[in-house]
Amino acid sequence: MISVHHGPIGSVSLNALTMKDFSCIHSREQFWFIITLYRKGCEEPFPLHAIYGSIWENTEGQLSFLKYVVFALPEVFSFAHSTRKQPTDSLFHHEVCLTVIRMMVKNEVGSAIIPHLWDVNRDLVLRGVMDPEKNDLGSIASIVDICLEHNILSDVVEIIPSDYGIRLVVVAATKKFLDLGKWLNNKLTMDKDVFFEECLNFLKGVHQSCATLDQYVDTTTSFFKVLKSCSNLVTSEQLSEELESLESVSSGDLE
Repeated sequence: MISVHHGPIGSVSLNALTMKDFSCIHSREQFWFIITLYRKGCEEPFPLHAIYGSIWENTEGQLSFLKYVVFALPEVFSFAHSTRKQPTDSLFHHEVCLTVIRMMVKNEVGSAIIPHLWDVNRDLVLRGVMDPEKNDLGSIASIVDICLEHNILSDVVEIIPSDYGIRLVVVAATKKFLDLGKWLNNKLTMDKDVFFEECLNFLKGVHQSCATLDQYVDTTTSFFKVLKSCSNLVTSEQLSEELESLESVSSGDLE
């Protein structure tokens, strides 16, 4: 339970926010009312630990509050009083953004907000897609499902770096939502050596992870087939040699 001792109004309002009975915030006016209520009871800035430091009993309420925190103007809600040792408050703001996305991926109500965030702040959604804590297959699958549901997968994959995009496309391909071979061919035609190397790095990662090797058997086969057929587009002999070596090792693992 969050407790603030600078004034009874601030203490009650913050405690109430974390409780299960607290309703979600549905408008800027409701958000501003809570901030105003706190300011009347406390002279100090709104405590960041209250919204960011732990998960509330009412997760959906916290999610709705965080959404308005992220988009609030500095004069309404600021991160400038963060006690973290960082050069600017932007890094802390970045962490809050990731918290919002992480909660959205796990929450049906939250995932429904993503297309609205995509319209007003694509960077926020992209940060969540490239979240280093979301690299496991289950999390990637959840992100792909959300992107597919809201028809933004193609746009997301086009914008993010190839190493992240490959992971999303591979999972989407296993769900039969796109043609992996066609996508790889198009990317190799455009980006040649650079993308060829990214594909090799992906295959190396799969090979090193025994836990995902079986799940990616069909996928790796498609990769090798396309990479070999497009080897004439590659100018680096080293990349071609790495492909042959990696295919040989992978074939041995799958026998």
